[in-house]
Amino acid sequence: MNGPAFVACDQPNRFIATPAAGGPWTATHCHGGAPAGLLAHIAEAHGADTPMSTARFTADFLRPTPIGPELEVRTKVVRNGRQTRAIELELITNDQTLVRASALMVRQLEGRETPGGIDRQPPSDGRHRAMPGGFSEQFSIVPCIGGFGHLGPAQVWFRMESPLIDQQLPNAVARAVASADFASGIAADLSFRDWTYPSLDLSIGFLRPPEAGWILLQSHWLPHAGGRTVCVTVLGDCIGPFAHATQTVMINARSGQTQAPPSLGV
Repeated sequence: MNGPAFVACDQPNRFIATPAAGGPWTATHCHGGAPAGLLAHIAEAHGADTPMSTARFTADFLRPTPIGPELEVRTKVVRNGRQTRAIELELITNDQTLVRASALMVRQLEGRETPGGIDRQPPSDGRHRAMPGGFSEQFSIVPCIGGFGHLGPAQVWFRMESPLIDQQLPNAVARAVASADFASGIAADLSFRDWTYPSLDLSIGFLRPPEAGWILLQSHWLPHAGGRTVCVTVLGDCIGPFAHATQTVMINARSGQTQAPPSLGV
């Protein structure tokens, strides 16, 4: 593992992205999971008078997040009730908003019911392996079905092994958010060599707080339309499913030519 994705600056809510946050499309910008995970960590860390947990987290990637320049996180609590809390967050550099996010927190009752659907046990420590390169190197990644380098639906276990912020362990929600942004890559049905397919957003609805440790992404792309698609994911842990996620995926040919990707049926 190659260190934290972000280094905290002397001023509150100021950070610098490191190469450990690097993404697959350029060497100078972050993987979307890094800034999304950072904002989810900050939102979840906000205190509340009553026990609450994240029920929904959404991030819009408005511009690529650069590695190196100082980044500022601005946070605004827009609702602070006894049963719900709404937080808006922005990641900014040079007065430009890079990522805009929102978190909806809902009161947490005792006990929980977990639906079925996850029938695979988390991998043992002896089976895990790290993926090389940037942000993916911060994770142990074990594919069950498909995954990076394979086209089509995938089921892959992720476990975050490094801190998002130096000297701070990411909370469980932040780990889930950071992992979830890999979904559009593991489930891609187009060749990485010939196409780019960055996700433009990430929206996760949480059924319950995730457990620490391994997170399973069960992901697939919907059929392409007009140079874009939607990646749909069920997130699970050692207990069962805990969240559903969607990503809007923009598809472009690496050749630079304007062409539609090959169509796939439903």
